[in-house]
Order: sequence, then C-alpha cells, then structure tokens
Amino acid sequence: MKKITFLLMYTSIIFSQTQEVTYSISFNTDVDMIEDYLGKNAQDKVKLYTTTLLFNDTFMKYFQNPSKLSRDDYSILEAATYTEGNYYKQNNSNVVFLEEKEPLHKDTLLSYRYITHWEYATDVKEILGYTCKKASCVLKIDYGNGKLDTLYPITAWYTEKLAFGCGPKGISVPEGFILELEDKIVTYTAQTILKSTENNIFFDTHKKVITMEDLFRKVYKLKE
Repeated sequence: MKKITFLLMYTSIIFSQTQEVTYSISFNTDVDMIEDYLGKNAQDKVKLYTTTLLFNDTFMKYFQNPSKLSRDDYSILEAATYTEGNYYKQNNSNVVFLEEKEPLHKDTLLSYRYITHWEYATDVKEILGYTCKKASCVLKIDYGNGKLDTLYPITAWYTEKLAFGCGPKGISVPEGFILELEDKIVTYTAQTILKSTENNIFFDTHKKVITMEDLFRKVYKLKE
C-alpha cells in the first residue's frame, strides 16, 4: 500500500508544471555579529548565498544553491539559515522530510512536523508583483514524540495566487505561498519566480524514513 501511495505521488509530479522561486537572505542581527563569523566583507558574502524552492500543485522541495563562497563561509551560512540539505513536503501536509548531506544519513530521511497557529493581520505589501498578506506565529516543532518544542517567533508574507502550503524550509501558511519569511535571525525574500524544467521534486522513496526523535535516541545510545 505504501509503495502504491508513493507511486501515485510521483506520477502526479510528472504531469504538473513545476516552478521555482529563488530567495535571497538577509540577517536581522547586528552587523558586527555577522562580521565576527564572516569577516569585514560579510554583507557581500551573504549576497552570494541564495536558496531555491521548487514546487507544483502537490509537492515542494527547498534547498541551498551552489555558490562561489569558500567552504568555510558556505558552511557557516548553511548552519545560520538551517538549510543543510534538501527539504521536501506535500503541500497539504505539515510533515517535513529532510535529506541531509551528512554521509552518516545518506540512506535515511529525517521527518518532523512544524506546528503553526497563525495570527493574520490586515497588512499587505507587494513582492514580485504579488499582493502579499501578513501572518505571524510562534513556530513549534514535533520531532516525532508527540510533544511540542517551542522554537521562535516568525512572520510570513504570503500570496494567494500561487500554490498553497509552500514556504522556505517547509514552513507554510495553509492559505497561500510564502514569498517572504522572517525569523529571529534571518529573512528569506523571493527574488525571482520562473518555470522549471525539473520534474522530480519528491525524495527517493527507497530511503528509510526516521523521525528526529529516532535520531536523537540513536545518537544518545552511541554516546553511552
């Protein structure tokens, strides 16, 4: 039954149009703090780091783009923006699947759920020609044990003219598509929206899916 479900998911991807959104990032922290990690030309380095969200009417995939940054600078920005891998999500679900780049996890996918109780404001602004509405919440996460951990406040600007349920890192507003997302450290802002020739935006179904809670337990046992 599970294989049939995945087959239906994959088939739906092939026959729907894929688009891609490129996001720039900016830091909401003090410039001096950024320069402590990236050096005096930190702002220029940040401009070289972008992310992409591929999406269709059913699924989304979010990842960081290749860059001319040094390996050290790239790794710092990966960690600061929590984009250390590929993030997959079905648009009508809040379950996120993370495909990490670490060799230790090459055969597995980590799953967890973002919990968002959005508060909607009347504010509007335009991003890339789309009228966007504002929503805010305190982001929470379920690592797979049924308990909610509180992360941090976030603000989203979303449009109702694109696929619903898509956003950076798999964070989503059910009523729209997030074109700008702000957390306590970083703001992700859409710069372009283009048609994509990429069709395969769902994860490798041969990989084992484990919850973040399973991973924590595994790491804990290794340390014993």
